[in-house]
Amino acid sequence: RLQVAVSSGGGSPVLAAFIRDRIAANLGPEVGRLAALAARIRERQLAAGVDGPARQAALEAALPRLLALLESGQQAEAELLATELCDAAHPAGEPAWS
Repeated sequence: RLQVAVSSGGGSPVLAAFIRDRIAANLGPEVGRLAALAARIRERQLAAGVDGPARQAALEAALPRLLALLESGQQAEAELLATELCDAAHPAGEPAWS
């Protein structure tokens, strides 16, 4: 689950709604699937004791590829990559894929 908030601090609620609608129009359903995969990866890495910097580095490297797979309809390949991330044990935080 991903939440994106837009606020004008009370200065212009109409502007905030306009911007929120523009963002929503540009985000497809794959973003929700990406959020679910990222949450699953993080949960499993936490359980495996992967430290914060290593988790961050792995996800930062993987997110563009995961999103590209999801955007091109390759759900199974994205799931496989997520599973590889969950199962990979790299103490230095280096991913097993490029």
